[in-house]
Amino acid sequence: MIWNRIKTGVLAALIALVCFAINYSREENKPRGENPRGIYKMTALVGKQGEVAAPYEQYKICTDSVTLHCSVSGREFFISKNDETVFNYTGDTPKSPTDKRSLIYDSNHEHFTLKWWSRYSNHIHFPSNDWCLEKYQSGVYSANARPFFDAITGVIKADDTNPFIGTWQMIRQVDNLDEHATPTIGDEPWHPSFVIFMPKHIVMTSRGNGIIFDALYSERNAVIYNTLIRQVKWLADDCIAIAYNSKEGTTHYEILQRVNDEVPVLQKIAGLFMKF
Repeated sequence: MIWNRIKTGVLAALIALVCFAINYSREENKPRGENPRGIYKMTALVGKQGEVAAPYEQYKICTDSVTLHCSVSGREFFISKNDETVFNYTGDTPKSPTDKRSLIYDSNHEHFTLKWWSRYSNHIHFPSNDWCLEKYQSGVYSANARPFFDAITGVIKADDTNPFIGTWQMIRQVDNLDEHATPTIGDEPWHPSFVIFMPKHIVMTSRGNGIIFDALYSERNAVIYNTLIRQVKWLADDCIAIAYNSKEGTTHYEILQRVNDEVPVLQKIAGLFMKF
């Protein structure tokens, strides 16, 4: 009788242990976070001074193909690829004590935490040879960043009441408006530069860097931004020449052609970084 009870107790303990192991394995293999996708603003930093509000205005643009970094200074935006990997969920623990790869955790479509190894020797915020945390949140923008990201992530449709509204690409700069000023089929853009006219703003980007201005429009004749009036000449329905006066008193023109492919400018910018 006693032996049977012992065997029954041992069997019950074994069953409990197996169930625990199965459940533990399931929990360990269960995803604890999502891959961040979208645009996130840094809201806090945990470093040398503990947790502080983000000391810099910066954003992470997370996609399936590339992660882009956008730092902001006033009205200027600088997009770069200083993160060498796509941000996917990793958990908050490195694989070994010598593993210093960046980690992504506490992540979903609303927020994520970036944990990276800092080797800075004398930085006001970043520790020396220790982990640094950056906390990010989606849907949070500064006053200048909101229209900037609206411009580069959306397709700005033409507006019958304002012929400028939309996305334009710079084709070339010229000194005279002659027959060679108007683009022809096969013309390559001067370099990857875009001008996005919005009802209240103008966004200009070149190779990922950008700037935003408040804007006013004078029917079809001029655009007013950065406190200056830029005269406009229409070369065709989808082509304009914007006049710029130099300090020397000469005038040159930037030839812009409307973009009709309905591909957001951010996708074009990301494509530039994916080539390298």
